Amino acid sequence: MNATRHSLYQQLFALLQQREVELRAILETDDARALHSATGDTEVTDFKEIAAHGVAAAVEDMQAAHAAAELSQVIAAQRRLDDGTYGFCAACGEPIAEQRLLVMPQAPYCMACQSYRESSDERHGPASRT
Repeated sequence: MNATRHSLYQQLFALLQQREVELRAILETDDARALHSATGDTEVTDFKEIAAHGVAAAVEDMQAAHAAAELSQVIAAQRRLDDGTYGFCAACGEPIAEQRLLVMPQAPYCMACQSYRESSDERHGPASRT
């Protein structure tokens, strides 16, 4: 590995570590919120407030689900860094563009394969997504 690539990987590793910390904080906050809600410490006075709490809880649950999914991608990217497969597309094996990795260091696919995956998912509908 040349010095430039090594320096880039160090930068990307730091970005992955930072994002992991951020995502874990989001998930810990969500766990604390869920615990607080489960203990019934909130006082709700009318139906509007009940609806507002329900919507807020749904949004927070969706944010937590996205954070958990992204955290698993970040951890997988850290494993790829450790095993030497980082920076190469998991589908075609070609290098992933440095610009893409700088924006999304956990990206497992090059732009072409990611686009193909997304367009394939759209053609087959939501039932085909896992």
